[in-house]
Amino acid sequence: MGNISKPDMNISVVSANSTLDIGTRKDLIVCQTPGAVANTLVTGIQDYTQDELDSLLGAGSYCRVMVQKWLEANQTGNNVKAVLDVITLKEDVSATAAAIVITVTGTATESGTINLSLLSSKLYKKSIAIADTDTHIVAGTAIVTAFTGLVAPFAVADTAGTPDGIVTVTASDKGTIGNDYGVEISGIPAGLTVVITGATGGATPPDVSTSPVMDLVGTVRYQGILWPTDLSDSLDEVVDFLDTRFNSSNEILDGVAFMGESNTLALSKALVEAENSQSLVVMGNALAAKATTPTKDGPEMMHPADWTVAEFMAIRARRLSDNASISSVVITNAFNDQFGGRSLASLPYFNTPLDATPVTHSISTFDGAEQAELNVAGFSVVGPNRPITDVITGAIVTTYKTDAAGNDDVSFKYLEYVDTSSVCREFLFLNLKSLFAQSRLTDGNLVDGRSMQNAASIKAAFKRLLSILKDDALIRKGRTAEKLIEDTLTVTLDLANRKASVYSVLPIVTQLEVVNTVLQLTFDI
Repeated sequence: MGNISKPDMNISVVSANSTLDIGTRKDLIVCQTPGAVANTLVTGIQDYTQDELDSLLGAGSYCRVMVQKWLEANQTGNNVKAVLDVITLKEDVSATAAAIVITVTGTATESGTINLSLLSSKLYKKSIAIADTDTHIVAGTAIVTAFTGLVAPFAVADTAGTPDGIVTVTASDKGTIGNDYGVEISGIPAGLTVVITGATGGATPPDVSTSPVMDLVGTVRYQGILWPTDLSDSLDEVVDFLDTRFNSSNEILDGVAFMGESNTLALSKALVEAENSQSLVVMGNALAAKATTPTKDGPEMMHPADWTVAEFMAIRARRLSDNASISSVVITNAFNDQFGGRSLASLPYFNTPLDATPVTHSISTFDGAEQAELNVAGFSVVGPNRPITDVITGAIVTTYKTDAAGNDDVSFKYLEYVDTSSVCREFLFLNLKSLFAQSRLTDGNLVDGRSMQNAASIKAAFKRLLSILKDDALIRKGRTAEKLIEDTLTVTLDLANRKASVYSVLPIVTQLEVVNTVLQLTFDI
C-alpha cells in the first residue's frame, strides 16, 4: 500500500558484544584395526552405533575396546559431548600374533575354583570349577570352554587342537601389541600345577612413517591424541607433529599426545628420559614381579595401559567441555567445579578416579619413592588409592624438563600448566580476533562512533579478557597480580605495517599437591 508515514525511520540491529568460549574438545585415537586396507582418518566416532563400531574397528579388537573405554568415560548424562576421531592403521603384511601358553599338569586332589584373568581382570575374568580328581586335561579343557564364544581381543584354544592341558591364548591383532597382554591365575586346587609362559611372538607393528599417518590430520586440531604402546618406537612421529603446532602462527593447533606403558622402573624411566616435550604424557604402572608371583605375567595392574589412557583422555576432554556433568570424575565438592568448561583446566588432575581400570592389591606397584622418581623423569603413575578401593591418577606430568637452552624449567612440567596456558591462549585468541575483526589503527585519539583502536584501547580490551580469566580461576586474582599485569602489559604500534605488538605476563594459578606441616609437642596449656 502507498501509505504516507513520516518521519522515515531506519533502525539496524547489531550483534551483542558477547564473550566467545573455547571450542569443542576433540580427541584422536590411533590404532590398528583388522581388515583395514589403508591408514585412514575416520571422523565423528562418538555418533557411531555399537554395530557400526564393530564393523569399522572389528568386534572385540584391541582398538574397539580402547575406543569403547573413551566413549564410556565421555558420557556426560546430557547432550554435551567431546568429539572423537580415529586413525585406523593397516596391519603389516609380515606381522605375526603374540601368544600366551598356560600349561596345566597333575591331578586335582580337592575341588576348587580357578580364577583366570586374560588381558583385563575387569573385562575378561572367568571362574572355572574344578572337581576333585580332575586331571590336567580336564582342567585345560575347562579353561578353553570358559572363554569359548567370548568376544575379546584374543582366542583361547587347546594347543595343536587336542586337549592335553596346554592352552594357548592368541592375540586377535597381529603385531607387537599382543606382547603386552597380561595373564593372572589363582585358586589352583591342590594336585594341579600351572605354569605360565608370558606373551611372546608378536612382531612388526603397523608402518606409520613411510607415509606419515599424522599427515592425514591436515589442519584439524586435536587437544588429545592417543598413541598406542605398540608404536612406542615411532613416538617421535606424533611428538614432532604436536611440538611444531605448539605456538602456531595465527592459529591454535596445540595438543597433547598420551601413551600407556607398563614396564619396570628402569625401562619406564628410560623411555621418558629420552623425551623432552610439553606435548607428551606417558602414564601407567609396573610389570608383575614374576619371581614372587609365578602365576601372573604382564602388567601388575591387569589391564592394558592404553585402555586406561583412553579413559583418562576422555575424562580430560569431558572436564573441558562447557556445561558437561563431571561430578563423577572430580572429587571436589565445590559447586562450580561440578560442571565442565575452561575453568577446569586448572583443577588438579591428580586423584581423578578411573572406574574402568581394575584395582590390584599387589605390593609390586610403584611405591611412593618410585612414583616421585618417575615424575621427575617425566612419567605419570596411575594406581590404587590408599584404601585400595579405586584406581586413581597421581600427578600427571609431561616429559618436558628443560628449555631450548638446556636449563631446568618447570613451565610445562605438569599437564595442568599446559592445559591452563592453552585454554587462556585459545580464549584470548578467539576474543581478540572477534573484537578487532574490522578496526582502524591509530596512535592518536579514537573517534566516537568509529571502529578504531589505539594502544590504550587494545590494552583495555586485553585487561578485560584477563579479568574474565581471573574469575575463571585460571590466572591469579588480587591486587598483587593486577599490579604485576599493569606493570608488564605493553602495547607497541607499527602503523606502517598495520601491527600491534602486545606483551604481558600470564600469572596462572597452580595446584595444591604438597602440604608440609611441623607439629611441636607441648605439655603446657
